[in-house]
Amino acid sequence: MQQRYAFLAEQFACFGLPVVILDLESTGGDLMRDHITEIAFLRFDGQSVERYSQLVNPQVDIPEFITELTGISNEMVANAPTFAELLPDILPSLRGSLIVAHNSHFDYTMLRHESARAGVAFATAALCTVRLSHALYPHERKHNLDAIVERFQLIPDGERHRAWSDVAMLADFLQVALREHLDTWQETAWRLLQPKMLPEDTPEWIRESLATFGDGFGVAVLHLDDEVQLRLCEHGYRDMVEMISRQPSWLAQVKRLEFVAAGSSLQSMVEYAKLARQWQVDLGQSGRHTVSFYEQSGCLKAKVHQLANGFYEKPPTGVFLHPKGAKRALQEWASAQNLCPTRLGILPHTLPKDAPCPVSLVKSCVCKQTNLDTHNLRVKWASTKLPTADWLYHPRLRIREKDRVRGEDLEFVVERGALLLDDDTWFVSHHLFDILKHKFKTARRSIVVDEG
Repeated sequence: MQQRYAFLAEQFACFGLPVVILDLESTGGDLMRDHITEIAFLRFDGQSVERYSQLVNPQVDIPEFITELTGISNEMVANAPTFAELLPDILPSLRGSLIVAHNSHFDYTMLRHESARAGVAFATAALCTVRLSHALYPHERKHNLDAIVERFQLIPDGERHRAWSDVAMLADFLQVALREHLDTWQETAWRLLQPKMLPEDTPEWIRESLATFGDGFGVAVLHLDDEVQLRLCEHGYRDMVEMISRQPSWLAQVKRLEFVAAGSSLQSMVEYAKLARQWQVDLGQSGRHTVSFYEQSGCLKAKVHQLANGFYEKPPTGVFLHPKGAKRALQEWASAQNLCPTRLGILPHTLPKDAPCPVSLVKSCVCKQTNLDTHNLRVKWASTKLPTADWLYHPRLRIREKDRVRGEDLEFVVERGALLLDDDTWFVSHHLFDILKHKFKTARRSIVVDEG
């Protein structure tokens, strides 16, 4: 094995980390619901070449057409270990390596999802040899493995569409392709890596920490010299690699990195809130404005002010992008609810003390018929009818999400722009507003207006 792939091992040394040529067989092509039935890989670590091949019990029936394609039947995998049982043995070989696969999106994502089902976060860099073939041989029309085998007259090492046979043929193709493009393949491969490689001077402990990150929703916890920072992620590993690549000097401040995985965007928001409370993170302002009520000389008044990110005993009264929008909504609300703007203190200019209500001078105002106690009661009753936001038109929402990797249905309550947490407190964050806007644009059917 070492001798057969000596040239390939020599070329892979340019990456500066182990390289794993990988192939998976599965129960189908659905990355969320299908499961691995076989895994095989060749691992190059600069010193040796390791071969691995193993059938996997998917714990679900293998469809007949998959058996016809791969030759792997339910009987063959009945006594094979599950992926979760294999993971402790193969994870050290895969973590921190560059995964090379034909259509790497499928193999890498399937590997990541199976790991998540087993309770293990997995992420690493990957190189797709379909894309590499396109780049090195742009004049060719087909770049699937069957076309490559025929083009280069490769001899299968076993049955086609079995994991080891495909790995061996992919390795043979790479040896031929790299020889034919010796001067250009490295530059091409580096360009095609997803995500890009970490800078060469990245400390080893950072690399090891990132190897434990997932590549899905979650929260990155950054322990700096004198504070803890949180990063909400949609693709944890990739997001952090891109951030480090953009700002390598930032690494000098980091003392420890952690990742808390989540199954969906709002679940990651819940984890973000828990971590913010645990580490007492300064969350800053939300970039929005809200309305609050206060008592002055026995009279309830309203004011517009900035809304801080953080935890609240009840949802905010309105969430507005601009203070002018909040003030306009407040005035329209007061008129609709027949409340005196003078008593509320929402007229554009401050009135002198004891000045009469200017509205009552030109038309009948409610303040002529009601006393302060009645005014206060009406304000408390009508406060829930204040417009929720200049972009969020329903006060209370139930939002459904699915953690499709684990097969769990999730539901979250959002009221007036705040997320309800397990301890019955409400959490406000500018990140939450971004998620909600995205939901309304792309996943409207997941949102149910709660009229209760």
